[in-house]
Amino acid sequence: MANQTSIPAHDPELWVEATGFDGRCYLLGNPHTHLGRMVVWVESLKDAAYISKYDIENASEAARRWIEGFLHGNEPSPAEYLGIDPRAEADLDDGDPGMARWRAALAEFHQKGTMPSLVPVPSIPFPLDEVNGHVPWTWAGGQVWIWQDASWQVAEPQPALEGTSLAGSVCAIRGYDDLTAEVGDRHVACIDCGYTLESSG
Repeated sequence: MANQTSIPAHDPELWVEATGFDGRCYLLGNPHTHLGRMVVWVESLKDAAYISKYDIENASEAARRWIEGFLHGNEPSPAEYLGIDPRAEADLDDGDPGMARWRAALAEFHQKGTMPSLVPVPSIPFPLDEVNGHVPWTWAGGQVWIWQDASWQVAEPQPALEGTSLAGSVCAIRGYDDLTAEVGDRHVACIDCGYTLESSG
């Protein structure tokens, strides 16, 4: 972030020590980037930075309570996590597999403070059977979907993932998907693994 000319208002009791920063950082609030991401004032840099819970090595008791409340406030609803119409959430009972995936995701969210980017369940037909030799796929609602037999289907069995990248893939090794290939006017895709996202068109 750009260097700040003045120290923003902060509570000195809300301090943390985070990986990559010397000294204390003070919790400021929500940067509105990714779910669970926090903005802090870094005393040694005299600048603001973004961190997640997994970056924190030490913290005051007040900061720990603040972070837990912050994460509770950032929890996605079942519909948001599952990528379905909010009106359909009322049809989910407690024993629905989707609810189990949502609860498991929330448990990990509170442990690490991170949540994958949430997107709707794929619905737009994909114009190709493959992307550079890879089966087109995406991640939504806590599971992998693949384009197969002219429709989006839940992959069976579910492939192993590292984060939201295919385990062992080039994308998992480098830490991101290269979404530079435009496929038709409604999708972008990664030529290295076939991961795809629907675009607004």
